This record gives sequence, C-alpha cells and structure tokens, in this order.
Amino acid sequence: MSEFSRPFALDALRDRDVRQRVSANAQECAALAARFGILEIRRLEADLSIRRVRGGRAVRVEGQLSAEVSQACVVSLVPVVQDVEADFVTLFVPAEDLKPLPVDEAGEIDADAIDPDAELEEALPDGPLDLGELVAQELAVSLDPYPRAAGATFQARWGAEDEPEAKPLPEGRTRPFADLQARLKKEK
Repeated sequence: MSEFSRPFALDALRDRDVRQRVSANAQECAALAARFGILEIRRLEADLSIRRVRGGRAVRVEGQLSAEVSQACVVSLVPVVQDVEADFVTLFVPAEDLKPLPVDEAGEIDADAIDPDAELEEALPDGPLDLGELVAQELAVSLDPYPRAAGATFQARWGAEDEPEAKPLPEGRTRPFADLQARLKKEK
C-alpha cells in the first residue's frame, strides 16, 4: 500500500467532472520523504479534476501540485528548502488500449521517439484510482535532481600537481588512458 493513499471510486464519475483536493498529513509526508530519499516534505497538496473521456472508456486526471520540500545540497549537504509547483495530466486507459513504447533495433526503449508533449497513459486500475499515489509520483518526478544552496560551489580537493603518482602495474597489464593523459599534458 502507498504511503499516501487516496482511493477514488471511478463509478462516482458517471457523466460529470469531479474536482478533488488531496493533501498529505505529517506522517504521510515523512514516509514519502523517506521513500524519495530527501530530508523533508513540509507540505504536499494537489487540486485535481477527474473526468471520463473517449466515450467513457478512459479517465483523464488533470492536476496542479504544490509542495514545500527540503533536500540536501549536492555540494555542501546543507538543507535546501524549495517550493515545487507542477501541472500534470494523466490519462488512464484500459490495458488493451495502451500504446506500446517505441523501441529501437536493439529492443531498447527509444526515448528520442517519445513525444514529450503527449499525454502520459497509464493502465486503468481494476478497482479505485489512487489519487494520492498519482500525486506522490508527480512530486517525485518534479523534484530538483541537483538542489544547490545559494553560493555553494564545488572546489576540487587536489589539482594536477597534487595528483598521486600512478602505481606500477603487474607484468603484461597496461593503463588504457595513459597515452591520452600524456597527450593532454603535452597540449598544455
């Protein structure tokens, strides 16, 4: 079960749009922060609009997410408090209507062939739609992957002149980048 679960019965939609506001309590925020590996979620809420589309076969959820989070600075590890605001749209369709992701010749997902402006499609659940988990997932992808405190700068602990000497290798082994390193030093 999700740390932040807000089940929504799809039969409540019928032929009308439903507006729903969801917000996480302190325990849910703490559990989500632990899940996402961040210091703290101080506030998490979302306004959602839910409606049936495609002749009633699919459900469209549009949302505006608002959160206040604290993450560790990638340079200094001091807490960085940030407001997260995000709009999102997710289309829930029957599993048989899901479009397959494009793949390349190697059978890998071809990220370049995915339309970034296309609506995200998810499989329509058999039971209720978990609006809390949907909001939690949107928060996860909206977090700053490299939070940085104001004025934090990275400084290397050593320079080229301070590099440790290379240790000799066993007989028959070579250093694959030694030639490249020698060329770079000559070009300086």
